[in-house]
Amino acid sequence: MPAISVIDDIVIQAPAQLIFEVIADYNNFASWCPDYNCTIQGADKITVGARVDHCLGKPPFTSEFVREIKSIDMPHRIDEAYVSGALVGTGSWIFTEEEGGTRVAYDCQVDGTGMMMKLAMKLFGTPAHSKVYQNILNSLKSHCEAKTS
Repeated sequence: MPAISVIDDIVIQAPAQLIFEVIADYNNFASWCPDYNCTIQGADKITVGARVDHCLGKPPFTSEFVREIKSIDMPHRIDEAYVSGALVGTGSWIFTEEEGGTRVAYDCQVDGTGMMMKLAMKLFGTPAHSKVYQNILNSLKSHCEAKTS
């Protein structure tokens, strides 16, 4: 069982298609979430098999990892695998239209790499992950709702 098994979510007053496009545009994450820099390796857009470099935080306190896109179901879901760096496991962005907006969820099933990271994940993983992802989701909400107003 992974050290972190959590779903963080938020309802955004915007269509799923718009939110999906913002998330799928990894190269521009930092424009709406300044503490999260992503780069699609060798491409401008994600495709199945594409790898995305992630750097969360600001030096000297950063977490770096690489995710590989496993499946894309536009505008409903993006499935990823953490393939290198501080984390290993899976993550999924899920976009569900409902009355009043779109529920955006990040389903994370990860463990740390290395003894210290594994211990830190067991001790602080889920609450720390949820705090980080609620900040990301709140930034996403502000950005997407500003685009629709």
